[in-house]
This record gives sequence, structure tokens and C-alpha cells, in this order.
Amino acid sequence: YIVSGSGDSLDGDVIGNHGLSDYWIVKISSTGLLEWQKSLGGSKYDICYSIQQTNDGGYIVAGDSASINGDVTGNNGNNDYWIVKLTSTGSIAWQKSLGGSSYDLGRSIKQTTDGGYIVAGYSYSNDGDVTGNHGLIDYWIVKLNKAGIKVWDKTIAGNAADDLKSVSEAADGGYILGGSSES
Repeated sequence: YIVSGSGDSLDGDVIGNHGLSDYWIVKISSTGLLEWQKSLGGSKYDICYSIQQTNDGGYIVAGDSASINGDVTGNNGNNDYWIVKLTSTGSIAWQKSLGGSSYDLGRSIKQTTDGGYIVAGYSYSNDGDVTGNHGLIDYWIVKLNKAGIKVWDKTIAGNAADDLKSVSEAADGGYILGGSSES
């Protein structure tokens, strides 16, 4: 099993916390034994929301980060989507910060049939990596290739708070989104 979340502990099973709150990834055997654990992040808040095993046996992880140090590079300001590709043993293969100067929170990530990734969450930004913000909080969907390079992004919303929580690839090659809207 692979489990993801966030934590700020510095003892017990947690090793290597970078500060405030880190992504905490735990690999557990089929019999419930701890195989490995990783604390990922920097000195500020790094909140993990989604993890999936990838076709190569590694893992893709998404959430948001306010950090500009430690494992995190490329932050555009405030909180950014923070995407981390891990190997099967939990080492970082690559990491990517996506967002603008305001708050961008990644909630869901899935590997796509082309080997890339689709990331969903919400954004307050209208600069940096984010294009076309409609108002307060917008659904923000980002397509990445297998190396973590942005292929495209899309904002969907009205003029109020629209909170995207989940994404999946559909059978027709498109994507199905789930969240809430106050627009």
C-alpha cells in the first residue's frame, strides 16, 4: 500500500521533516509493515492531497506548497501546485511547482493513457502558469507530459468560488471533473 498525507512530526515513524508541514509518503507491505517513509517539502506548509502508483512502479504525488527551499523549487508565489514524481523506492525523480502569484492548490492527480499526468485543483492566480482566471477561485486543470512539462492548462469557472477536487480520464480521451461552485 502507498499512503500520502501531511504532517509536522519530528519523531516516531517520521524522519526528515523540513519544517511546518511536509508531504508524508508511507509505503506499507501487504502485511502492514512499514517499508519506507519520506518527508518531502521545505520550511513552509506543504500539504499533500493525492497519490497514485504510476506505470513504471513509481508514484505521482500532488498537493500544494508555500516553500521555496528544501525539496521545492520554482514556487511562483504563495501556494503553488506541487507535483512530485517518485521512484518505486521513494526517491524524487522530478518535482514541479505550478501556479501564479496567488493561491493555487492541487487536489487530484492521475496518470493518463499517454504516460503523462492530469492535475486538478483550484487557483486564485491570473499570472505565471495560470491562464484565463474568471474571478475569485477557478477550477484549474493542467496537463503534463511524462517528464512533468506543462502541455496545456485550462481554467473553468464563473465569478465566484469554484473548487475542483477530483479529475479522471474518460473513455473518450477527455476528462471528468468533480467539485463545487458558488458561481
